[in-house]
Amino acid sequence: MIFLQSANRKRGRVFTSVRVRAPEPYGHDQKWTLILAIDTAGYVNHSFEPLPGTTSETFAAFCVNTIDNLPAGGPMRTFMWDNLSSHYSAPVDNVIANSPHHALERPPYRPVDGPIEYAFNHVENELSRRLYLIHTERDLVTQMNRILAGLGSQDALFAKLGYQ
Repeated sequence: MIFLQSANRKRGRVFTSVRVRAPEPYGHDQKWTLILAIDTAGYVNHSFEPLPGTTSETFAAFCVNTIDNLPAGGPMRTFMWDNLSSHYSAPVDNVIANSPHHALERPPYRPVDGPIEYAFNHVENELSRRLYLIHTERDLVTQMNRILAGLGSQDALFAKLGYQ
């Protein structure tokens, strides 16, 4: 008689080639979208919601929220984002035009030029390291908030990439 004490979850097979199914969320039925804003002084604003993607309306609302939450009397900010079509829409253009700030287009196919890409990479790596802690949506939101709270100052990153 053979008893299974443990199984390699990466392969998910036992001696008789029968799939092992642990009670985990295997499906990909719900997508979450993270929109993130960072600056050199450690300001972080984010939106993490169960949405299938970023629309121009959700991105414009995020920009309004970001601008409204900037420190009062602070310097003019330059917003920089990639070439996602929702970033270049009339609602987003109106938000930036009606503020004292401006937007800078990042060259296409140059992710190395955007400091936010390094922040997203950090978030992705940290989330991967914490997957064993995530069993519910609440766990996912909790871990994401902890990761984003730990981003801290990005001054060295911006300086390394040539932004002052």
